[in-house]
Amino acid sequence: MFELISASMAIGIALFTALLLHLQSAPYARTPIFSLLLILAAIATGPLLMAGEFDYQRLYISLLPSLFFVLLPSMWLYHDSLVCPHAWRWRPAFWLHIVPVIIGVTLSVLLWTLPNSEFEQMFFGAKPVTSSYTQFVARFFFIAMCFWCLMSLAYVGAIILKTVTYRRALKHAFAEDDGKTLAWVNFVAGAFVVLWLYALLVLLFEERFIHVGLSPAGLMALYLAVTITVGIFGLRQQPGFVEMFEADKDESDLQPTAKETYSRSALNDEDIKRIANKLNTAIEIDRVHLVAGLHLAQLAKHIDVPSQYISQTLSQHLHTTFFDLINEARINDAKQQLLTSNKSVLDIALAVGFNARSSFYKAFKSCTGLTPTEYRKSGIDTRH
Repeated sequence: MFELISASMAIGIALFTALLLHLQSAPYARTPIFSLLLILAAIATGPLLMAGEFDYQRLYISLLPSLFFVLLPSMWLYHDSLVCPHAWRWRPAFWLHIVPVIIGVTLSVLLWTLPNSEFEQMFFGAKPVTSSYTQFVARFFFIAMCFWCLMSLAYVGAIILKTVTYRRALKHAFAEDDGKTLAWVNFVAGAFVVLWLYALLVLLFEERFIHVGLSPAGLMALYLAVTITVGIFGLRQQPGFVEMFEADKDESDLQPTAKETYSRSALNDEDIKRIANKLNTAIEIDRVHLVAGLHLAQLAKHIDVPSQYISQTLSQHLHTTFFDLINEARINDAKQQLLTSNKSVLDIALAVGFNARSSFYKAFKSCTGLTPTEYRKSGIDTRH
């Protein structure tokens, strides 16, 4: 009974989340998350169909390879839509991810075309299958499942590595990364591997270890937890560079003088020094770092310089990132206020441009080795 309830909840959560996403308006593609949610809902129908008649069981078992082989590619495409530096769209390179789907669909067709007696013998019988065609399908099934295991590990590894690269890229475009780190996506990707291992253990050792919770009910509980995680975070997660999508369009509106000045593919020393001076003026005189939620495109528009040249200047001339440049300026202002005012730490954090107390504490500790409270108590000005 618990399995049926968990399966029903997983289906409901996945479909309801997809409906809410459909009702929301957003300036970015939703197809990847829709696909992932529908696949999660389809897989969750297992306990319901397996509790029914043989025809329903056969239908689910036949469809399962297709669903499994499309699950990780869908997760990868959804992850790609979140880390893409531009508005996401289908690209020719993505056709490579159709290969696993073809394998899964082929296996599903082979299973569905088996005679009922052979199908039942293959999955529910105690004796080995005898017909040459069924033996071929059984071997193909075994090889495909081994390939799926390796493929899953490869996809999870690719997602984790791509997340690491993405987090580095964030520091070149944003002063804060709250809500953008995608730690939950790595958790979900890893959870799929854990679910696979758990399912394998249930299949092999259920009767031996049922007393410690190794059972189909435990498997569905884990699956429900993963579906809830995808539903909650997927509903509110925006692409990491979503603020830059409109900025990419607006950057073409830079003044003609700026376009002409920086029209070369590489900057010379004079260009870099000129941009560095503009950056210094923007912080020391214009105090742009105090703007909450400041990102690279806003700074580029403010100093009338293409964002890619700002990044090049920060990297080659100032040997820093946008993230470190802005946060260092904010922390220096915060140090002064901590020592000269009675404002609360939260008020100071908001005053210098941080959106949250947690991100302020993290940046302050990284820069000074002390928490804001410890720094205030020390009474030592370390700005210089």
